[in-house]
Amino acid sequence: MSLIVEATSPLHSLQDAGRFGYSRFGISNAGAADLMSFYWANWLLDNPAATATLELVGGGFACTFTDNLTIALTGAHCGATLNGLPVEPWVSLAIKAGDLLRLGSPRAGRIAYLSVAGGFDCAPALGSLSVARRDGLGGWDGQGTSLQRDQVLPVLPRQVAQKAVPRRFVPDYRRPVLLNLMPGFEFEQFSAADRSALTAQPFQLSRQVDRMGARLQDGPVLRPPGIEYSSPIPLGAVQVPADGNPIVLMRDRQSLGGYAKLGCVCRESIGALIQRPAGTAVGFTRVEVAAMQARMNRVSEFFGVRAP
Repeated sequence: MSLIVEATSPLHSLQDAGRFGYSRFGISNAGAADLMSFYWANWLLDNPAATATLELVGGGFACTFTDNLTIALTGAHCGATLNGLPVEPWVSLAIKAGDLLRLGSPRAGRIAYLSVAGGFDCAPALGSLSVARRDGLGGWDGQGTSLQRDQVLPVLPRQVAQKAVPRRFVPDYRRPVLLNLMPGFEFEQFSAADRSALTAQPFQLSRQVDRMGARLQDGPVLRPPGIEYSSPIPLGAVQVPADGNPIVLMRDRQSLGGYAKLGCVCRESIGALIQRPAGTAVGFTRVEVAAMQARMNRVSEFFGVRAP
């Protein structure tokens, strides 16, 4: 039982929940950029929450299937078709042997997730299938190699019932986004005026967005503290370089950096941000760590997420 790649791009990769415990060696977490879409893709198929999916940045993907199985598409709306007929995302889809699935360019959002019932039968590298190209890890061969046309991805067989994500949980990627910021220990080193402006005035998402980070622009110009020193960079860290425009760091970020950090945004905020088009209004709201921990605990309980 397998999926055969008919069309792909270097931006397409296998991603699961990420690779943890290796940042001290300079190895990135990798993992799904939009964690909520990733979780929903597996929920639709009753897969364990961390099961690897295909992360398809920018659309332009096509594949055929060798056997009957069930799949799901979440994330960006890419005008998906099955044998030339439109199919809806955010629902599970019954596939027959020989079917052709094709994704066009995204109409809303940037990244689509394709999951298969049972998951992909590939060997993990350092405990994860997630592709980290800079580190040469993950993917179908364990070395971060890009997918190729005619690539065969084995699938573990599993039968599941049809499901759909409740409409209230399907995101609208055309709306402005509000990022939940948990202030870090450097937050108070920024001036009171900058701390106030951060939550009072919106920024815009620039065109500089990828799996490493997203640069904001056209908002209040922040003045970072004068002292810079290298320190670990957690997922969702908000750095402020000398030009005063914040950068939100994502899954493929570096492990150390010297720019001042306002704090971190939560994983849901990261996914919401990376799915937005350039020019989207982006705001910040301050939240307490305990409140976000409680929120993520509820999310983890719903999806059955296990701690890494």
